[in-house]
Amino acid sequence: MLGFKPDELHGHTLDELAASDWRAAVNVALSRMRAGTGGPFELMLTGRTGRFTLIEMAVQPSADHGGEPEVTLTWVERRQRRLTTSSGWADEHELKRLVDGVLRILESESGRVAAKLSDDVASIITMARYVIEDARQRLAHGAVQETTEALHVAGEQLREATARVLALAGELRPKLIDDLGLLPTLVWCCREFTRQHRGIFVSHRITLVESDVPEALKLTIFRIVQASLSNVARHSKASAARMLLALVDEELRLVVEDNGVGFDVERWQHGRLGRDGCGLLMIRRWAEASHGHCSFESTPRHGSRVQAIWRLESLPRPPGPTDRAPEQAPEVNR
Repeated sequence: MLGFKPDELHGHTLDELAASDWRAAVNVALSRMRAGTGGPFELMLTGRTGRFTLIEMAVQPSADHGGEPEVTLTWVERRQRRLTTSSGWADEHELKRLVDGVLRILESESGRVAAKLSDDVASIITMARYVIEDARQRLAHGAVQETTEALHVAGEQLREATARVLALAGELRPKLIDDLGLLPTLVWCCREFTRQHRGIFVSHRITLVESDVPEALKLTIFRIVQASLSNVARHSKASAARMLLALVDEELRLVVEDNGVGFDVERWQHGRLGRDGCGLLMIRRWAEASHGHCSFESTPRHGSRVQAIWRLESLPRPPGPTDRAPEQAPEVNR
């Protein structure tokens, strides 16, 4: 498949054969192999002539030699028509499902933002305008005290409108990440979710410091937490949820789990959850686009668990100096 003779191929590692942007996938696959989990996986490998070939590999346990377990990899070249995306390779059906899901989510979000602006913000500003007009007329008749009171009311209304606009802007692009960092933003996100959804208590456990999280991952992690909690609110019927962010053996691990009704993971993987599964598809794509791996665990009526993992040593390194001392920040562990 790759054009190598056996003796030429012997001694090479999968990491050496993988296309440059697929090396993170190699590390994920090897981790799953070592853990004895996961089914077939796909890798884009580079042949002897430089041609890229998409290979599906199946793992089969082999005999032990001196206490060292071995595995056999069965290789099959994937020949069906495939389309490239920014995060890797996807079959045509899955890509269409992803695009449809993105369009529905964007349409839903646009409608939600428009409703908040027109129903909440616009109505408050309109009331403030009426109060200011009334104050102008009162001032023309010399009612200074009443004018002062009316302007005070208008000021309070405009402050409320400003607060709602800032809250809406924070949902679209959280300024807290730029101002305070990811960790305080995640804590705020959990508290805000609990405030908005009184019947669901969200706890959080963060066992790393701000400098442990690469800048390129911060917004992605926030989006995954935001989308996961949104799924909890919309579908889980849970009374509690938990968010965990930790650094374990050079792996950045994010977990969001709940005690709700759960869902059928196999039905979702086969695209049979319809619109309800679009949020999960976006979460997986966010993780894969940032060189991570995402998994979903759930049992109907026994809750669900979303886990995203990034192997830090396999992430693309940002341009510029890399020998600066890491930023020191207090540990957040609540």
